[in-house]
Amino acid sequence: MSSKQNLHSIEKEIQDERSVEYYWKEYYPKLQRYCRFLSQNEWDGDDIAQEAFIKAIKYYHNEKLNSALLNKIAYNHWVDTLRKRKEETVSPDPFLSQNPISNSVDYKINSVELLLKHF
Repeated sequence: MSSKQNLHSIEKEIQDERSVEYYWKEYYPKLQRYCRFLSQNEWDGDDIAQEAFIKAIKYYHNEKLNSALLNKIAYNHWVDTLRKRKEETVSPDPFLSQNPISNSVDYKINSVELLLKHF
């Protein structure tokens, strides 16, 4: 009896993998284009698309997956990302602010001369 259950569970996993692969091929390119449009950035768009697809696979049955659901998940993820970025603060590096480079042109000239000497 347990061998039948193991066989059934293995068949179910194979079927689930096939269906995930089908949804990946069917919906992911459209989702990726939408996410790139949302973010106006290829890298952020790709990240959002991947996260949205993973969330959809994790929390929804394959039968419920569709473009509208994936787009909604992606949109909400993008809004969350923007909120997180808004809360982030960027502060100046204390080391750089203490040691200002006054003769940047001299440093560049010395660097060029050093490179020429080695070549």
